Amino acid sequence: MSKYPPKEIAKAFKHALRRGAIIRTKIGFSDGSRRIKYLIILNKDLSLDIIYFFTTYSKIDFFNNNQRFEPDIIRIPRRKISCFYRDTIIDCRQEHKLTRKKLWKRFQEEELKLEEYYLPNNYLNKLNEVIRNSSLLSDKIKKIIDP
Repeated sequence: MSKYPPKEIAKAFKHALRRGAIIRTKIGFSDGSRRIKYLIILNKDLSLDIIYFFTTYSKIDFFNNNQRFEPDIIRIPRRKISCFYRDTIIDCRQEHKLTRKKLWKRFQEEELKLEEYYLPNNYLNKLNEVIRNSSLLSDKIKKIIDP
């Protein structure tokens, strides 16, 4: 449990959780493994119970070898955003979600870190463009995540 007072934790969580925020947490995968991943918050309305995000990948050979996905990804060169030490891909092909309650619990237990990094405007604009042009995201999801 955190050494910080609950009020301060809640204040930090509310302040940091916004569209374009980069968060770090462990994610479970279908093979049973759990790995640290960076997630990009997508909701335009963060008062919703469900928080949507895209995942990022620093192992990008798959994307480099499958150029057909190029319209549905965003490439970030290493160190362009401080937390990305390697060339990184934001995979916009499929949204993922966690409940606000689950995010809050992970944050309280220090399993989730709000990096205090946010996508710069040029990447947010690119993100909006990819979302609007996506044939893979449903219209329902687009209404929730496209400003």
